[in-house]
Amino acid sequence: MASIDLAVNQVIVMVVSKTGYETGIEHATSLVSKKYGEICYISLNKPYTTLGEIFSRKGIDVKKIIFIDCVTGRAAKENGYNVITVSSPKALTQLSIAITEEIGKSAGAFIFDSLSTLLAYQDNSTSIKFVHSIVSKMRTTKKRCVFICLTDDLKTDLMKDVSMFVDKIISVR
Repeated sequence: MASIDLAVNQVIVMVVSKTGYETGIEHATSLVSKKYGEICYISLNKPYTTLGEIFSRKGIDVKKIIFIDCVTGRAAKENGYNVITVSSPKALTQLSIAITEEIGKSAGAFIFDSLSTLLAYQDNSTSIKFVHSIVSKMRTTKKRCVFICLTDDLKTDLMKDVSMFVDKIISVR
């Protein structure tokens, strides 16, 4: 697996294949949580309970993860998890507010899952502006961030523009 060195690179994009997606998010979450303790996991893909089960099976302490869940909607029950729900992956203002609030708290690093899903709900221009805003917030507050992206989306306009904002793009197989 590729190294996720957030000490040197503050904001990175981790590119994973569709078949390597689950292994990739486990790898990123494990490495980032070991290094930074409490992390914030922003999910546009899977409900926090599903992610919590995946991470728990891999020995990742889910009590140190704050989930921002854009999938579950308002029906979320915490079930021992630290979770903030956003009504939908389309609700970028609500998501931006949740991220901004967590940046001001104890999470040392963020994982954004995923840029590929963002493109499914937003047009390219809106997605680029949103990602640029998040990257700017991370940089000004010295927080660390890993954006997940599927290999199939590397050639999109979003990724061409995002590559200018981030420090490094790594591929995980």
